[in-house]
Amino acid sequence: MKVLFVLLLVVVAISAKPQHPFSQILFKTNQLADDCKNPKDLGTNCQNWARNGFCTNCNWTCEQRRHYCERTCGFCHPDYKCNETCTTFPPMEAKSKVLTDEEIQMLNQ
Repeated sequence: MKVLFVLLLVVVAISAKPQHPFSQILFKTNQLADDCKNPKDLGTNCQNWARNGFCTNCNWTCEQRRHYCERTCGFCHPDYKCNETCTTFPPMEAKSKVLTDEEIQMLNQ
């Protein structure tokens, strides 16, 4: 009986799939990579919104900005880091650069 019990424990231990501590992070990273294969904008006016600061406006969450203007805001670019922290000082008065279609295509690569 003891041998059968030990054999059962060995079979269960071998067949059990261990859960890696970072498996959820790895899954989300792979899912993000899949989402970025064909980035798109759901907002119909993303280029104008981007000119007006939508892509860096912390009054919108990163999730909202990504949802509406993923392509134009460059969310799938490997170096992109979304900022949700508002500054306490007024923004600098500078014209934001409008991305050309070629620049947007480069960001999508």
